[in-house]
This record gives sequence, structure tokens and C-alpha cells, in this order.
Amino acid sequence: LGLHGVKISAPLPDAFSIHLRNLEISTASSHGVLCEFSTNTINLTGCSIHSCGGDGINSLSLNESLSIGNALNLIGTNVQANSGHGVHWSAAVLSILGGVIQGNAGNGVFVDAQEVNTSNITILGVYFEMNSNGSPNFAEIELKASDAYGISGGLIDGNRLQATPDTPAIRMSTSGTPRPCIY
Repeated sequence: LGLHGVKISAPLPDAFSIHLRNLEISTASSHGVLCEFSTNTINLTGCSIHSCGGDGINSLSLNESLSIGNALNLIGTNVQANSGHGVHWSAAVLSILGGVIQGNAGNGVFVDAQEVNTSNITILGVYFEMNSNGSPNFAEIELKASDAYGISGGLIDGNRLQATPDTPAIRMSTSGTPRPCIY
């Protein structure tokens, strides 16, 4: 593949959702799936995203006015062995139901609320293992906020998470002055 396996970077009319089903995306030199500056819902069902040079899925809205965009739904999707995070997300709605997130060099899931407010995070029934290669700098799931922005609303339940003495299963952190992450 080229730089990204799939790149979604321009908003479609609001009524459109993007559906990717039963795809295998591998060996992209950067992200497997890149979603940026979109206002649409992106659905990945039964996909496999692996062995990419960046994040498996990178879905970022780095503009407060676009924080309602890039809603991301993963159903039974496997994200494995990528050189970055499994899922790097900063947007409006994140839903991960089932699937496997393992062996990524960064966090399994990194929820980034350092530049936009995020909400409605659901992670249910996902198998996490060996993300971060045991590095204390990463976790299976990391939720990070900032002085100006935060994380609100969500459910993380029924997952298989692996913690080690050096790597937490779930880490909640802030950059700058601490601001609570509400769950």
C-alpha cells in the first residue's frame, strides 16, 4: 500500500456514513486508516489492520469546531502489530465493540483530549494484549486531557486487559494543570 491504507480527509454531506467491511489493510508506510477533518461517521466492521508504519487507525479532529466529527465505530475489528498506537482518536464519539487490539508499539487505544473535548467513549468486549511492548510510557488504554479540554461520558467494560509491573492497563493523565477525566 501507499502512505496510508485508507485516507478520509474531506467532509461528505452530513447524512453520509462511511462503511468499511471485511477489509484487510496491511503494510501501509504510515497509518492503516487516517480520518482527518471529516464530519462523518466512520464504521469499520470485521476489518483487520496490521503491520502499518504508523497508527493502525488515526482519527483526529484538531479543531474545536470539528470535534463533532470523526465519529468512529469499530465492530469486531482487529488492530495488530502497528508501529504506532492501535487506535489514536480525538473527536466526538468512539465505540469499539469486540475485536482484538494487540502488539502495537504504542497504546492499544489512545484517547487524545489535549486539543478538543471528547465524549461518548464506549469500549466493550475487546481483547487487549502486549501493546506498548512493556514500555512504561504507554498503556493498553490511555485517556489524556489538557488544561482547556476534557473527556466526559463513557463506558469501558468487559474487556480483557493485560497490565504488567511497568505498563498499566488503563491510564488517565493530563498535560498541564490537572483536569479530571469524568467516567
